[in-house]
Amino acid sequence: MKRIVSALLILLLLSSVGCSTGKPSPASYPDSAAVEPVALGFDVPEIGGYDDFVCTLSAALLDGTANHNLSPLSVYIALAMAAEGANGQTLADLLNLLGCSDLDALHTRTGNMITKLSRKTETGEVKLCNSLWMSDVFPLSGSYRNSLAELYQADAETVPFGTEAAGKRIAAWIGDKTNGLITPAPEAMQFDALTLAVLLNTVYFRDQWAWRFYESENKPGTFTCANGTETNVDFMHRLLKDAYVYRGDGFLRCSLPFEGRGYMTFVLPDEGIALDTLLGTPEKLQALLESGARMDADVDLLLPKYSISDQFELSDVLCSLGLTDAFTNNADFSGMSDMQPRLDRVFQETVLELNELGVEAAAYTSIDAPGEAAPWDTEPTPLPLIEFHLDRPFLFIIYAGSIPLFIGTVTNPSAGE
Repeated sequence: MKRIVSALLILLLLSSVGCSTGKPSPASYPDSAAVEPVALGFDVPEIGGYDDFVCTLSAALLDGTANHNLSPLSVYIALAMAAEGANGQTLADLLNLLGCSDLDALHTRTGNMITKLSRKTETGEVKLCNSLWMSDVFPLSGSYRNSLAELYQADAETVPFGTEAAGKRIAAWIGDKTNGLITPAPEAMQFDALTLAVLLNTVYFRDQWAWRFYESENKPGTFTCANGTETNVDFMHRLLKDAYVYRGDGFLRCSLPFEGRGYMTFVLPDEGIALDTLLGTPEKLQALLESGARMDADVDLLLPKYSISDQFELSDVLCSLGLTDAFTNNADFSGMSDMQPRLDRVFQETVLELNELGVEAAAYTSIDAPGEAAPWDTEPTPLPLIEFHLDRPFLFIIYAGSIPLFIGTVTNPSAGE
């Protein structure tokens, strides 16, 4: 079995102009989507790039009190496709959130990410897929469709929104692009007859551990959950020789490489420190991922096997992060259509599975190259032994190369069973 993570992001656009086909008239159409800003525990910082976007969005959604899995990349790509059809203040808001000065800068960034992530390795892959689903009643700009096809390789399909058939076709596409891992939630596949278009992004990831785990070395143990209760779990165990961890303020951080070109980072709070106290702002999250003093050591690793299926309704959070007009009839998506579309719903589902099976067939490699070789007649200096036992709530993040794909929290590894 390989590491498998998958996500989908649905971005729904509604037309706010009635027409002669029996659709509601503008007077009967709500002034805005049912979206209200949520209270954030921080002031929204200036976003200078994708990494800033990851920290800001994740800080707004991950509180450290429950199992969660989020794909910031999927949100970023879907919003970038929406920005392609935006103008005026709506475009400015989207570019601010995505950390780009203009559309050319956004094209360059997303193009570079798509190119880097599309390279397969012998043991794994990252698969990004995009699609544009269009109403069979309301017209959509041909130039917008062409831009998405050229810049995001987005498939374009026409469906009769407001019917069961539309939901089934979109669900089938999602299942195909996520290799059958995600069966979309029924509520996510319900589309109003006024729907102008649906933008979809899927992310599929798989790879094998480079540092092998053996089932025979698994250890049963106790995991202390966020609410203080204890649960019995099966821990994967390995002694990582000549590895390193980072000691930060109240936490340890350690990364495990994949056979491909990525790695998975784990952040473990110190004993007595609750994970939620280390989260809550972009600055705190950035510190967890980047700060700390490196310590070369042998690492005694315990990692629970776990799986997470998660959903996020992102509309209210995105509104709080600066997309205020985009969910109202003041939205300017005139590059898509003259039907005055607005955003109505942004929804994400994810699936993550992590265990040791299949990794046994992979070659063992180390991400650290040694320094100068020790003389033959001397013993190498022994390294200290550091326990990195993930037996209490922790943060994880999956990278492909240097690009964050998924980030989440585990507060009860038994909850997904």
